[in-house]
Amino acid sequence: MLIVNDPASCIVSDTSFLSITVTEVPDLESTPVDTICPGDTVTLNVSGATTYSWVPATGLSSTSSPNPIALATDFIEYTVTGTTFCGTTDIVIPVNVHQDPVTLIEDTNICRGDTVLLFAMGGVSYDWSPAAFLDYPDSNLTITYPDNSVTFFLDVTDDKNCVWNKTVVVNVDTNAPIAAVSNDTLICFGDAITLIASGGLSYRWTPTIYLDTNNVYNPLCEPFADTEYVVEVRNGCGKDYAIVNVKVNYLLTSIMPDTMACGGDSIQLNVYGGSGYIWTPKAGLSNMNVSNPMVLVEKPTTYQVIVFDSLSCSAVHSVSLDTFPDPIIDAGANFTVEWNHEGKLAPTGVGPSFVWSPSDLMNCDTCMNPEIYPPATTVFHVTMTDEYGCVATDSVTVYVTGSIYIPNTFTPNDNSLNEYFLAYGKEIEYFEMLVYNRWGQLIFTSDDIAKGWDGSHNGIESPIGTYVWKIWYQEYSGKEGKAIGHVNLVR
Repeated sequence: MLIVNDPASCIVSDTSFLSITVTEVPDLESTPVDTICPGDTVTLNVSGATTYSWVPATGLSSTSSPNPIALATDFIEYTVTGTTFCGTTDIVIPVNVHQDPVTLIEDTNICRGDTVLLFAMGGVSYDWSPAAFLDYPDSNLTITYPDNSVTFFLDVTDDKNCVWNKTVVVNVDTNAPIAAVSNDTLICFGDAITLIASGGLSYRWTPTIYLDTNNVYNPLCEPFADTEYVVEVRNGCGKDYAIVNVKVNYLLTSIMPDTMACGGDSIQLNVYGGSGYIWTPKAGLSNMNVSNPMVLVEKPTTYQVIVFDSLSCSAVHSVSLDTFPDPIIDAGANFTVEWNHEGKLAPTGVGPSFVWSPSDLMNCDTCMNPEIYPPATTVFHVTMTDEYGCVATDSVTVYVTGSIYIPNTFTPNDNSLNEYFLAYGKEIEYFEMLVYNRWGQLIFTSDDIAKGWDGSHNGIESPIGTYVWKIWYQEYSGKEGKAIGHVNLVR
């Protein structure tokens, strides 16, 4: 209440009223929910809030009503959230559903003309249909004698007034079963086969070993050993038996152990057993379809082989090939020795075995550092074998210093003695010789140290006298030389 006064009494006093309502956080309340039969409905009631939200929505007539109708076939819990100006509150409301109390006879088989007792328990009233061939269709115990197979429907009302709908199939057979089974078979070890029986309505296999189940007409069999199976075939008129033998084919195989080899070597792979083969990868194999292919080992590789026998049974093996470290040999840098002098080879490399060639130009062809006596420039080759038997090769060129000799007289008079003017030398790689007469005319040239002047020019004998020659040459070691001189032609 508000009262307003004017001290100067200029206005008349006045009074005003304001109502304030205090709202609390919602305090939700719900009414108890009775247990219901499956498929029945029940009203959920909640109060204490302004708005409501229900989850889950399954079976609800509304998710925002304070009193939705719920349809349930099994136990379920609903959470309702109530909201006011001051906040929200949740509560959980369970809906319980009666559980099935009924037990009854399983589906059954009879022979035509026989009877069978149908029974059920757990209810207070029973209603079987069709009523034909039933002695007491409203009892939990009733005898039936159908001429043909029939499905009976049963409605059971329990003490909670719930109705449970059930079925029982009575198969009527007219003849005794005749068991039939798949043929005896041979399978590969590790394979599986489906056994097939026929001739009845139910089946039982013995022994049960290696079977995934023993009470169906088509069990899966994965045997580790030869086994004889007996199947019992039944119907309402009796039972019969059949036998099937399952034999196991063992493909006995093995493969060589993992191994190491020198890079670039060829080795033989070996797998034992079987009659057909597929090796992979194919690269490097001499033949991918034999038991013992040759393979060029260039890098670490794992080979897989599929082995087959005459029955197409298979086994898979693998073998890994690795490589030893590559051996390293360095015969050393090329070098020069004086003619008619010795030298010494000095390779670098680690290995228990060295072999040099040519062996006739050294004091020891299996030593690491042999002494050599090259008569001319020679390439020496070394082969080193390391501790794993891997081989490396290298070579070194040993240059021998050259020498050249030019005579001062020759006698081309057809007596086979001193017929040509020749230069004589060793270790000469490049050679050129020019011969001039006394007037400076070039009368002969040669670029072959073994080809000399026969004392003629243009097919005509040159006169007796003195001639000038010039020679240029280069040794294998790279050393160059030049010479000028005179030669006497005498006849």
